[in-house]
Amino acid sequence: MVKLKRLKIHRYRNVEPCELIFGDRRNVLLGPNGAGKTTLLSLISKILRTSLTDPGDPFSIEIELTFPEGTLTGKIASQAPDVDPTELLGLSTVAPAAHKSPYAARGVLDFDLVLTLAAHRETISIRGSEDLVTVQGADSSEDWPLDQFMRPPHLLAQLATIATLKRGKARIALHSDLGNACRFDESLDALHAFTAGQNETAHSNRDLRPSILALHFPRLATPRVYPVHGVVAVGMLEALKTGLPKGTTDYSMSHEQLSFLSEVVRLLGLRSATARIELISKHLQKGPPAERLELGNLKFWFTRRDGSIFQDQHLSYGQKRLLAFLYYLDANPSFVIADELVNGLHHAWIEECMNAIGDRQAFLTSQNPLLLDYLSFESAEQVKESFILCRNQADGDRERMIWRNMTDDEADMFYRAYQVGIEHVGEILRTRGLW
Repeated sequence: MVKLKRLKIHRYRNVEPCELIFGDRRNVLLGPNGAGKTTLLSLISKILRTSLTDPGDPFSIEIELTFPEGTLTGKIASQAPDVDPTELLGLSTVAPAAHKSPYAARGVLDFDLVLTLAAHRETISIRGSEDLVTVQGADSSEDWPLDQFMRPPHLLAQLATIATLKRGKARIALHSDLGNACRFDESLDALHAFTAGQNETAHSNRDLRPSILALHFPRLATPRVYPVHGVVAVGMLEALKTGLPKGTTDYSMSHEQLSFLSEVVRLLGLRSATARIELISKHLQKGPPAERLELGNLKFWFTRRDGSIFQDQHLSYGQKRLLAFLYYLDANPSFVIADELVNGLHHAWIEECMNAIGDRQAFLTSQNPLLLDYLSFESAEQVKESFILCRNQADGDRERMIWRNMTDDEADMFYRAYQVGIEHVGEILRTRGLW
Protein backbone atom coordinates (compact mmCIF):
# COMPACT_ATOMS: atom_id res chain seq x y z
CA MET A 1 0.00 0.00 0.00
CA VAL A 2 0.98 3.61 -0.58
CA LYS A 3 1.42 5.81 2.50
CA LEU A 4 1.73 9.58 2.87
CA LYS A 5 4.39 9.89 5.56
CA ARG A 6 5.11 13.60 5.62
CA LEU A 7 3.59 16.86 4.41
CA LYS A 8 5.41 20.17 4.74
CA ILE A 9 3.38 23.23 3.84
CA HIS A 10 5.22 26.34 2.75
CA ARG A 11 2.22 28.14 1.28
CA TYR A 12 -1.49 27.34 1.12
CA ARG A 13 -4.37 29.74 1.72
CA ASN A 14 -4.01 31.28 5.20
CA VAL A 15 -2.25 28.24 6.71
CA GLU A 16 0.76 28.87 8.91
CA PRO A 17 3.79 27.05 7.42
CA CYS A 18 4.14 23.68 9.13
CA GLU A 19 5.40 20.11 8.85
CA LEU A 20 3.02 17.22 9.60
CA ILE A 21 3.99 13.60 10.21
CA PHE A 22 1.33 10.98 9.54
CA GLY A 23 0.83 7.50 10.92
CA ASP A 24 0.39 4.49 8.65
CA ARG A 25 -3.20 3.79 9.74
CA ARG A 26 -5.57 6.23 11.49
CA ASN A 27 -4.93 9.98 11.42
CA VAL A 28 -7.61 12.08 13.12
CA LEU A 29 -7.89 15.82 12.69
CA LEU A 30 -9.14 17.60 15.83
CA GLY A 31 -10.23 21.16 16.35
CA PRO A 32 -13.15 23.61 16.53
CA ASN A 33 -15.35 24.46 13.58
CA GLY A 34 -13.58 26.66 11.07
CA ALA A 35 -10.06 25.57 12.10
CA GLY A 36 -9.30 24.07 8.69
CA LYS A 37 -9.92 20.34 9.13
CA THR A 38 -11.85 20.06 5.87
CA THR A 39 -9.29 22.34 4.24
CA LEU A 40 -6.50 19.95 5.24
CA LEU A 41 -8.43 16.91 3.99
CA SER A 42 -9.01 18.66 0.66
CA LEU A 43 -5.33 19.55 0.41
CA ILE A 44 -4.28 15.94 1.08
CA SER A 45 -6.68 14.75 -1.62
CA LYS A 46 -5.47 17.40 -4.04
CA ILE A 47 -1.85 16.39 -3.47
CA LEU A 48 -2.45 12.65 -3.85
CA ARG A 49 -4.59 13.05 -6.94
CA THR A 50 -2.51 16.05 -8.07
CA SER A 51 -5.69 17.39 -9.55
CA LEU A 52 -5.41 20.74 -11.29
CA THR A 53 -9.08 20.90 -12.19
CA ASP A 54 -9.46 23.64 -9.59
CA PRO A 55 -7.32 26.58 -10.76
CA GLY A 56 -7.55 28.38 -7.42
CA ASP A 57 -5.75 27.94 -4.10
CA PRO A 58 -2.10 27.93 -5.18
CA PHE A 59 0.21 25.93 -2.93
CA SER A 60 3.85 25.13 -2.24
CA ILE A 61 4.46 21.88 -0.38
CA GLU A 62 6.90 19.03 0.21
CA ILE A 63 5.78 15.40 0.38
CA GLU A 64 7.08 11.96 1.25
CA LEU A 65 5.21 8.95 -0.17
CA THR A 66 6.24 5.37 0.45
CA PHE A 67 5.10 2.33 -1.54
CA PRO A 68 6.29 -1.28 -1.86
CA GLU A 69 8.83 -0.50 -4.57
CA GLY A 70 10.37 2.58 -2.97
CA THR A 71 9.69 6.22 -2.09
CA LEU A 72 8.67 9.42 -3.82
CA THR A 73 9.79 12.65 -2.17
CA GLY A 74 10.15 16.26 -3.15
CA LYS A 75 8.53 19.63 -3.72
CA ILE A 76 5.40 20.56 -5.62
CA ALA A 77 4.17 24.10 -6.19
CA SER A 78 1.26 25.51 -8.13
CA GLN A 79 0.06 28.98 -8.82
CA ALA A 80 -3.20 30.28 -10.19
CA PRO A 81 -3.18 30.79 -13.97
CA ASP A 82 -3.03 34.29 -15.39
CA VAL A 83 -6.12 33.97 -17.56
CA ASP A 84 -9.54 35.53 -17.99
CA PRO A 85 -11.91 34.05 -15.34
CA THR A 86 -14.54 33.51 -18.04
CA GLU A 87 -12.09 31.18 -19.76
CA LEU A 88 -11.76 29.08 -16.61
CA LEU A 89 -15.55 28.78 -16.39
CA GLY A 90 -15.85 27.81 -20.03
CA LEU A 91 -17.70 31.04 -20.87
CA SER A 92 -15.12 32.69 -23.11
CA THR A 93 -16.01 33.06 -26.79
CA VAL A 94 -12.36 33.45 -27.76
CA ALA A 95 -10.69 30.27 -29.07
CA PRO A 96 -7.59 29.29 -27.07
CA ALA A 97 -4.20 29.49 -28.70
CA ALA A 98 -3.30 26.33 -30.62
CA HIS A 99 0.01 25.90 -28.79
CA LYS A 100 -1.47 26.16 -25.30
CA SER A 101 -0.85 23.26 -22.93
CA PRO A 102 -3.94 21.77 -21.24
CA TYR A 103 -2.31 22.89 -17.99
CA ALA A 104 -2.28 26.54 -19.04
CA ALA A 105 -5.99 26.92 -18.35
CA ARG A 106 -5.78 25.01 -15.08
CA GLY A 107 -2.75 26.35 -13.27
CA VAL A 108 1.03 26.41 -13.45
CA LEU A 109 2.76 23.48 -11.79
CA ASP A 110 6.40 23.15 -10.79
CA PHE A 111 7.82 20.04 -9.17
CA ASP A 112 11.17 18.63 -8.15
CA LEU A 113 10.75 14.99 -7.12
CA VAL A 114 13.06 12.10 -6.30
CA LEU A 115 11.87 8.55 -7.00
CA THR A 116 13.90 5.91 -5.16
CA LEU A 117 13.50 2.29 -6.29
CA ALA A 118 14.79 0.08 -3.51
CA ALA A 119 15.05 -3.19 -5.46
CA HIS A 120 16.99 -1.54 -8.31
CA ARG A 121 19.12 0.65 -6.02
CA GLU A 122 18.44 3.57 -8.30
CA THR A 123 17.39 7.13 -7.72
CA ILE A 124 15.46 8.92 -10.46
CA SER A 125 15.03 12.69 -10.54
CA ILE A 126 11.76 14.04 -11.96
CA ARG A 127 11.64 17.79 -12.57
CA GLY A 128 8.89 19.76 -14.21
CA SER A 129 7.98 23.33 -14.96
CA GLU A 130 4.67 24.13 -16.65
CA ASP A 131 5.17 22.28 -19.96
CA LEU A 132 8.35 20.22 -19.66
CA VAL A 133 9.29 17.11 -17.69
CA THR A 134 12.90 16.01 -17.20
CA VAL A 135 13.58 12.45 -15.99
CA GLN A 136 17.20 11.87 -15.02
CA GLY A 137 18.87 8.69 -13.79
CA ALA A 138 22.46 7.90 -12.95
CA ASP A 139 23.53 7.62 -16.59
CA SER A 140 21.00 9.49 -18.75
CA SER A 141 18.54 12.34 -18.94
CA GLU A 142 15.48 12.81 -21.13
CA ASP A 143 12.94 15.61 -21.65
CA TRP A 144 9.30 15.40 -22.69
CA PRO A 145 6.50 17.92 -23.15
CA LEU A 146 4.18 17.50 -20.17
CA ASP A 147 1.03 17.38 -22.30
CA GLN A 148 2.48 14.70 -24.59
CA PHE A 149 1.66 11.89 -22.23
CA MET A 150 -0.45 13.25 -19.36
CA ARG A 151 -3.81 14.70 -18.65
CA PRO A 152 -4.81 15.86 -15.20
CA PRO A 153 -5.73 14.68 -12.66
CA HIS A 154 -3.51 11.97 -11.12
CA LEU A 155 -0.23 13.59 -12.16
CA LEU A 156 1.91 12.10 -9.36
CA ALA A 157 0.91 8.53 -10.21
CA GLN A 158 1.55 9.04 -13.91
CA LEU A 159 4.87 10.77 -13.32
CA ALA A 160 6.22 7.93 -11.18
CA THR A 161 4.94 5.24 -13.56
CA ILE A 162 6.30 6.91 -16.66
CA ALA A 163 9.64 7.61 -15.03
CA THR A 164 10.11 3.93 -14.23
CA LEU A 165 9.01 2.85 -17.70
CA LYS A 166 11.32 5.33 -19.40
CA ARG A 167 14.19 4.05 -17.30
CA GLY A 168 13.37 0.46 -18.26
CA LYS A 169 12.44 -0.53 -14.71
CA ALA A 170 9.53 -2.55 -13.37
CA ARG A 171 6.17 -0.83 -13.56
CA ILE A 172 4.84 0.66 -10.34
CA ALA A 173 1.07 0.85 -10.13
CA LEU A 174 0.26 4.04 -8.25
CA HIS A 175 -2.68 5.17 -10.37
CA SER A 176 -5.34 3.07 -8.65
CA ASP A 177 -3.91 3.99 -5.24
CA LEU A 178 -3.81 7.75 -5.82
CA GLY A 179 -6.35 8.42 -8.55
CA ASN A 180 -9.46 7.75 -6.43
CA ALA A 181 -8.21 9.42 -3.23
CA CYS A 182 -10.91 12.07 -3.16
CA ARG A 183 -12.43 13.55 -0.01
CA PHE A 184 -15.49 11.66 1.20
CA ASP A 185 -17.70 14.54 2.27
CA GLU A 186 -19.70 14.99 5.46
CA SER A 187 -23.05 14.82 3.67
CA LEU A 188 -24.27 13.07 0.49
CA ASP A 189 -22.28 14.85 -2.20
CA ALA A 190 -20.12 11.79 -2.85
CA LEU A 191 -23.12 9.49 -3.41
CA HIS A 192 -24.78 12.07 -5.65
CA ALA A 193 -21.59 12.23 -7.71
CA PHE A 194 -21.17 8.44 -7.88
CA THR A 195 -24.75 7.95 -9.12
CA ALA A 196 -25.23 11.10 -11.20
CA GLY A 197 -26.19 11.00 -14.86
CA GLN A 198 -24.14 12.64 -17.57
CA ASN A 199 -25.66 16.09 -17.01
CA GLU A 200 -26.66 15.87 -13.35
CA THR A 201 -23.41 16.33 -11.45
CA ALA A 202 -22.62 19.62 -9.75
CA HIS A 203 -19.51 21.33 -11.10
CA SER A 204 -17.45 20.75 -7.94
CA ASN A 205 -18.01 16.97 -8.00
CA ARG A 206 -17.98 16.29 -11.72
CA ASP A 207 -14.60 14.59 -11.54
CA LEU A 208 -16.00 11.91 -9.17
CA ARG A 209 -18.66 10.56 -11.56
CA PRO A 210 -17.53 7.07 -12.63
CA SER A 211 -16.97 6.27 -16.29
CA ILE A 212 -15.61 2.98 -17.66
CA LEU A 213 -14.14 2.07 -21.03
CA ALA A 214 -14.65 -1.47 -22.39
CA LEU A 215 -12.87 -2.69 -25.53
CA HIS A 216 -14.19 -5.79 -27.32
CA PHE A 217 -11.45 -7.19 -29.57
CA PRO A 218 -12.58 -9.69 -32.25
CA ARG A 219 -10.41 -12.60 -31.09
CA LEU A 220 -10.83 -12.14 -27.33
CA ALA A 221 -13.67 -13.77 -25.42
CA THR A 222 -13.71 -11.11 -22.68
CA PRO A 223 -13.32 -7.34 -22.98
CA ARG A 224 -10.48 -5.13 -21.78
CA VAL A 225 -11.93 -2.85 -19.11
CA TYR A 226 -10.42 0.41 -17.83
CA PRO A 227 -11.54 3.20 -15.50
CA VAL A 228 -11.34 6.42 -17.51
CA HIS A 229 -12.98 8.96 -15.23
CA GLY A 230 -14.13 9.45 -11.68
CA VAL A 231 -14.17 7.03 -8.77
CA VAL A 232 -14.66 3.45 -9.99
CA ALA A 233 -15.06 0.50 -7.62
CA VAL A 234 -12.52 -2.26 -8.27
CA GLY A 235 -15.20 -4.93 -7.92
CA MET A 236 -17.16 -3.40 -10.80
CA LEU A 237 -14.15 -3.58 -13.10
CA GLU A 238 -13.61 -7.24 -12.24
CA ALA A 239 -17.28 -8.06 -12.83
CA LEU A 240 -17.27 -6.29 -16.20
CA LYS A 241 -14.12 -8.12 -17.32
CA THR A 242 -15.76 -11.50 -16.91
CA GLY A 243 -19.37 -10.83 -17.81
CA LEU A 244 -19.91 -7.94 -20.24
CA PRO A 245 -21.58 -9.40 -23.36
CA LYS A 246 -21.19 -7.94 -26.83
CA GLY A 247 -24.08 -5.80 -27.99
CA THR A 248 -25.06 -4.81 -24.44
CA THR A 249 -26.91 -1.56 -23.73
CA ASP A 250 -26.54 -1.79 -19.97
CA TYR A 251 -25.08 -4.23 -17.49
CA SER A 252 -26.24 -5.32 -14.05
CA MET A 253 -24.02 -6.69 -11.28
CA SER A 254 -25.52 -8.48 -8.29
CA HIS A 255 -24.38 -8.15 -4.71
CA GLU A 256 -22.94 -11.64 -5.06
CA GLN A 257 -20.47 -10.22 -7.61
CA LEU A 258 -19.61 -7.07 -5.64
CA SER A 259 -18.27 -7.46 -2.11
CA PHE A 260 -19.09 -3.88 -1.09
CA LEU A 261 -22.70 -4.35 -2.19
CA SER A 262 -22.86 -7.65 -0.34
CA GLU A 263 -21.91 -5.78 2.82
CA VAL A 264 -24.68 -3.25 2.17
CA VAL A 265 -27.20 -6.09 1.84
CA ARG A 266 -26.00 -7.63 5.11
CA LEU A 267 -25.97 -4.41 7.12
CA LEU A 268 -29.32 -3.15 5.80
CA GLY A 269 -31.03 -6.52 6.21
CA LEU A 270 -32.06 -6.75 2.55
CA ARG A 271 -32.65 -9.74 0.31
CA SER A 272 -30.49 -8.56 -2.60
CA ALA A 273 -28.99 -5.58 -4.39
CA THR A 274 -27.90 -4.76 -7.92
CA ALA A 275 -25.58 -2.16 -9.42
CA ARG A 276 -26.50 -1.15 -12.95
CA ILE A 277 -24.32 0.74 -15.39
CA GLU A 278 -25.52 2.01 -18.77
CA LEU A 279 -24.03 2.25 -22.25
CA ILE A 280 -23.20 5.91 -22.93
CA SER A 281 -21.57 5.59 -26.36
CA LYS A 282 -20.39 2.92 -28.77
CA HIS A 283 -18.22 3.04 -31.87
CA LEU A 284 -15.61 1.03 -33.74
CA GLN A 285 -12.00 2.02 -33.30
CA LYS A 286 -9.16 1.42 -35.72
CA GLY A 287 -5.68 0.01 -35.08
CA PRO A 288 -6.20 -2.43 -33.46
CA PRO A 289 -9.88 -2.83 -34.44
CA ALA A 290 -12.25 -3.12 -31.50
CA GLU A 291 -15.74 -2.22 -30.40
CA ARG A 292 -15.29 0.69 -28.00
CA LEU A 293 -17.91 1.11 -25.26
CA GLU A 294 -18.20 3.92 -22.72
CA LEU A 295 -20.24 2.94 -19.66
CA GLY A 296 -21.63 5.24 -16.97
CA ASN A 297 -24.78 6.43 -15.18
CA LEU A 298 -24.32 4.10 -12.21
CA LYS A 299 -27.49 3.29 -10.25
CA PHE A 300 -28.30 0.92 -7.39
CA TRP A 301 -31.45 -1.18 -6.95
CA PHE A 302 -32.44 -3.05 -3.79
CA THR A 303 -34.89 -5.81 -2.92
CA ARG A 304 -36.41 -6.00 0.56
CA ARG A 305 -37.16 -9.29 2.27
CA ASP A 306 -40.83 -8.91 1.27
CA GLY A 307 -39.82 -8.75 -2.41
CA SER A 308 -40.45 -5.03 -2.96
CA ILE A 309 -37.85 -3.24 -5.09
CA PHE A 310 -36.58 0.33 -4.68
CA GLN A 311 -33.75 2.54 -5.93
CA ASP A 312 -30.90 4.16 -4.00
CA GLN A 313 -32.61 7.56 -3.70
CA HIS A 314 -35.23 5.93 -1.42
CA LEU A 315 -32.64 4.87 1.16
CA SER A 316 -32.52 6.80 4.44
CA TYR A 317 -29.80 9.39 5.01
CA GLY A 318 -27.63 7.01 7.04
CA GLN A 319 -28.17 4.16 4.59
CA LYS A 320 -27.07 6.40 1.71
CA ARG A 321 -23.90 7.34 3.58
CA LEU A 322 -23.15 3.72 4.33
CA LEU A 323 -23.62 2.71 0.67
CA ALA A 324 -21.45 5.60 -0.53
CA PHE A 325 -18.66 4.86 1.95
CA LEU A 326 -18.47 1.13 1.17
CA TYR A 327 -18.38 1.95 -2.56
CA TYR A 328 -15.64 4.52 -1.85
CA LEU A 329 -13.58 1.94 0.05
CA ASP A 330 -13.81 -0.54 -2.83
CA ALA A 331 -12.35 2.12 -5.13
CA ASN A 332 -9.51 3.08 -2.76
CA PRO A 333 -6.98 0.36 -1.92
CA SER A 334 -4.62 2.63 0.03
CA PHE A 335 -6.33 5.77 1.33
CA VAL A 336 -9.43 6.99 3.12
CA ILE A 337 -10.01 10.74 3.33
CA ALA A 338 -13.32 11.15 5.15
CA ASP A 339 -14.99 14.22 6.63
CA GLU A 340 -17.24 13.59 9.65
CA LEU A 341 -17.52 9.90 8.79
CA VAL A 342 -19.95 9.12 11.64
CA ASN A 343 -22.64 11.55 10.44
CA GLY A 344 -25.97 9.74 10.21
CA LEU A 345 -24.53 6.34 11.16
CA HIS A 346 -25.66 4.10 14.02
CA HIS A 347 -22.80 3.17 16.35
CA ALA A 348 -22.85 -0.42 15.03
CA TRP A 349 -22.31 0.90 11.50
CA ILE A 350 -19.52 3.17 12.71
CA GLU A 351 -17.72 0.10 14.01
CA GLU A 352 -18.33 -1.74 10.72
CA CYS A 353 -16.93 1.19 8.73
CA MET A 354 -13.84 1.53 10.91
CA ASN A 355 -13.18 -2.21 10.61
CA ALA A 356 -13.72 -2.05 6.84
CA ILE A 357 -11.00 0.61 6.52
CA GLY A 358 -8.53 -2.14 7.40
CA ASP A 359 -4.89 -1.32 6.73
CA ARG A 360 -5.62 1.70 4.56
CA GLN A 361 -4.09 4.97 5.69
CA ALA A 362 -7.05 7.03 6.89
CA PHE A 363 -7.39 10.79 7.36
CA LEU A 364 -10.55 11.45 9.37
CA THR A 365 -12.37 14.31 11.02
CA SER A 366 -15.08 14.02 13.64
CA GLN A 367 -16.77 16.37 16.07
CA ASN A 368 -18.51 13.28 17.43
CA PRO A 369 -16.50 11.45 20.13
CA LEU A 370 -17.99 8.11 19.02
CA LEU A 371 -15.38 7.82 16.29
CA LEU A 372 -12.54 8.23 18.77
CA ASP A 373 -13.64 5.20 20.77
CA TYR A 374 -12.63 2.98 17.85
CA LEU A 375 -9.00 4.11 17.98
CA SER A 376 -6.31 2.14 19.78
CA PHE A 377 -2.73 3.03 20.68
CA GLU A 378 0.39 1.05 21.50
CA SER A 379 2.84 3.86 22.26
CA ALA A 380 3.15 7.58 22.82
CA GLU A 381 4.91 7.87 19.47
CA GLN A 382 1.87 6.36 17.76
CA VAL A 383 -0.34 8.89 19.58
CA LYS A 384 1.84 11.73 18.32
CA GLU A 385 1.43 10.56 14.71
CA SER A 386 -2.28 9.80 15.03
CA PHE A 387 -3.63 13.26 15.83
CA ILE A 388 -3.40 16.57 13.97
CA LEU A 389 -4.43 19.50 16.15
CA CYS A 390 -6.10 22.36 14.25
CA ARG A 391 -6.92 25.84 15.52
CA ASN A 392 -7.27 29.46 14.42
CA GLN A 393 -4.96 32.25 15.53
CA ALA A 394 -5.57 35.96 15.09
CA ASP A 395 -2.99 37.71 12.93
CA GLY A 396 -3.87 41.39 12.93
CA ASP A 397 -7.18 41.79 11.12
CA ARG A 398 -7.12 38.26 9.73
CA GLU A 399 -6.91 34.71 11.01
CA ARG A 400 -4.32 32.07 10.30
CA MET A 401 -4.90 28.33 10.55
CA ILE A 402 -2.42 26.46 12.75
CA TRP A 403 -1.95 22.72 12.10
CA ARG A 404 0.46 20.56 14.09
CA ASN A 405 1.17 17.15 15.56
CA MET A 406 1.11 16.69 19.31
CA THR A 407 4.28 17.52 21.15
CA ASP A 408 6.19 14.71 22.90
CA ASP A 409 4.88 15.88 26.28
CA GLU A 410 1.28 16.00 25.05
CA ALA A 411 1.53 12.53 23.54
CA ASP A 412 3.07 11.14 26.75
CA MET A 413 0.35 12.76 28.86
CA PHE A 414 -2.38 11.31 26.64
CA TYR A 415 -0.86 7.84 26.51
CA ARG A 416 -0.44 7.58 30.28
CA ALA A 417 -4.13 8.41 30.74
CA TYR A 418 -5.10 6.02 27.95
CA GLN A 419 -3.19 3.15 29.59
CA VAL A 420 -5.15 3.62 32.83
CA GLY A 421 -8.24 2.67 30.84
CA ILE A 422 -10.82 4.69 32.80
CA GLU A 423 -11.52 7.61 30.45
CA HIS A 424 -12.73 7.47 26.86
CA VAL A 425 -10.39 8.85 24.23
CA GLY A 426 -12.58 11.91 23.73
CA GLU A 427 -12.58 12.62 27.48
CA ILE A 428 -8.79 12.41 27.67
CA LEU A 429 -8.43 14.85 24.79
CA ARG A 430 -10.96 17.34 26.16
CA THR A 431 -9.83 17.33 29.78
CA ARG A 432 -6.17 17.75 28.77
CA GLY A 433 -6.98 20.72 26.51
CA LEU A 434 -6.14 18.86 23.29
CA TRP A 435 -9.59 19.06 21.71
